[in-house]
Amino acid sequence: MRILIGVAACALALAACGGAAAPSAQAPTTTAAVAAATATQAGSTAAAATASGPNINDVLKAGKNSTYKATYTWSITAGGQTQTSEQTWFYKAPNSRFDFSAGPGATFSVFSLADGTYVCTNAGGQGFCQKSPAGTALQSNPAADFGLQLQNNPDQFNSSFTGTKSIAGQQAQCYAVKGVASSTFGDVNSCYSSTGVPLLTTMSAQGSTFAMEATSFSATVADSDFTLPAAVR
Repeated sequence: MRILIGVAACALALAACGGAAAPSAQAPTTTAAVAAATATQAGSTAAAATASGPNINDVLKAGKNSTYKATYTWSITAGGQTQTSEQTWFYKAPNSRFDFSAGPGATFSVFSLADGTYVCTNAGGQGFCQKSPAGTALQSNPAADFGLQLQNNPDQFNSSFTGTKSIAGQQAQCYAVKGVASSTFGDVNSCYSSTGVPLLTTMSAQGSTFAMEATSFSATVADSDFTLPAAVR
């Protein structure tokens, strides 16, 4: 399950995602940034839930107008090893930002702004930003990739409402989602706030497991949160 292994390597080795050099083809770019926002903006064509609960269409559509900051812990288990890290998502239309920890003293962030997408890195107190072209590296965030696939290919997924739970102080509505045919994601469980914010995503396939769960949530996001933290090279 290359998508899960790739994100683990990306988070635990800053150099693989930009480091002191230009971001590699595996670093988050416009596609990843747009996709991560899309995880909360899936349109009306998304796969519907069963009649036993809220329609997943309506939940995801609500994310279009949501403003939020959410911090997530995530873990990837593959080959008998588990790696964990943290990421924080900011969203206030039309801007989005995604911060990733990359080991002690190292972080990288993706800013999707009106004038383009930027990847910013910081290691050992040294930081810089670089404008990134639209393109690849969707695999560096499997939760974002899943959201985009659900939006664009609804006929390839079946979903069913599985109940509610409290996550990060929010009442989450949860769904089991499965690909109709062969799917990169395998079995997926995903929970959203009533305003369409992703709070929990778990995926299991080919002996690997990915889990991302919100630990904090705020509906307040300042415009200054989208100010680049360093000069652009």
